[in-house]
Amino acid sequence: MNTYYVQLGMLLEERIPAKQEGYYILHVDDEQISYDLSVPDGIRIITAEDFVHALAEGCKQILKDFSQSSVNEEVYVFVLHPEEQYGFSVYLNTTSWFSTNLSRYTEPDSDYVAWIKYNPGDFAFQFGEKHMGDYGKVIQQFVTIGISRFGHPDGYPKPGGVSSVPQVAFEAGIIEEGYQLLALQAVKRLIREEAFASLHKTKNFIAYSVTENEDLDYAITIRQAIGSGLFYEVFPQLQMQDDYCEREVERYQKSTVGECLDHWMAAVHDSYYKNVKSYAFSKIEYGVFLSLKRFGSDFAQAALERLIALMDHAIWGNEEHYEFEYYMQCVRSSDILTPRLRKMCKELATSIRNHPGFDDDYVIELGNLAK
Repeated sequence: MNTYYVQLGMLLEERIPAKQEGYYILHVDDEQISYDLSVPDGIRIITAEDFVHALAEGCKQILKDFSQSSVNEEVYVFVLHPEEQYGFSVYLNTTSWFSTNLSRYTEPDSDYVAWIKYNPGDFAFQFGEKHMGDYGKVIQQFVTIGISRFGHPDGYPKPGGVSSVPQVAFEAGIIEEGYQLLALQAVKRLIREEAFASLHKTKNFIAYSVTENEDLDYAITIRQAIGSGLFYEVFPQLQMQDDYCEREVERYQKSTVGECLDHWMAAVHDSYYKNVKSYAFSKIEYGVFLSLKRFGSDFAQAALERLIALMDHAIWGNEEHYEFEYYMQCVRSSDILTPRLRKMCKELATSIRNHPGFDDDYVIELGNLAK
């Protein structure tokens, strides 16, 4: 069970906020980076709204140039891809190129044909920030900060500790995963503003953003951008899997919180993959934590009790680490942390600090949850 993508899914659906405090600052010389909790003075500050604007306007420049080219014919898809290692790519494809590409495969089945048709790696046309006109500079500055990012922001120098002059600051939430959500918002803005009108599109033209987890894309980003009706028209093979996911999550709705936590233990240790296709599993995986929210504070309490008990294990292997991350995600997903539960977070943070094999990120996270 990959809880990173559960957390990202919650961010993409705006069930949890992006980081709200701090600024990453790009300096002039040697592209040095600093970090500060205070609002920087005397330099441009890129907010989340500014970043969405830059992305959308940069994509419009790409669309304008593409629409004036000879290949602007039967365009069926536009994809904005924010990469986990930072950087943005824009992909477009046409039906003629898809047909040409498909002819290279020997009798692919229908599912594989659908995958090829909407896999950006098989598209003919790819663009980046250098094609975004003046707005590409903002994206390039984001990339420079992103690829230089390391560890917790507390490890960065303050602006005064850097010899060169600061030139631009980005809200920390943009750099720390928020850009994935902002890419989705930029695509929604392009659709809303009819930015694709200049393209010679097919009837079922779609535009969406993607993460680097295909299952999460089908579960969230694609259907958020294009709507459920068109989604099932373009991806009919997923209707059955969606129905299966709903039945699987509903199957244990009358169980106790402990029974629910135990029910998914096979998935935590990956054996569930043997019985469920990847996409369906990912949908269930994300739905697990949403469905457990119905238990309120009991959900977080049960997870914290198990975490504290887990810390008593003398020997830790993969199984213990998988369970630890599973229960941590349960705590993260809870909307209600009572004073008693916040105290338990502090106790757990102390245990982790004294336990070999854990980094400080969990201690910091639990400290924030305990506030």
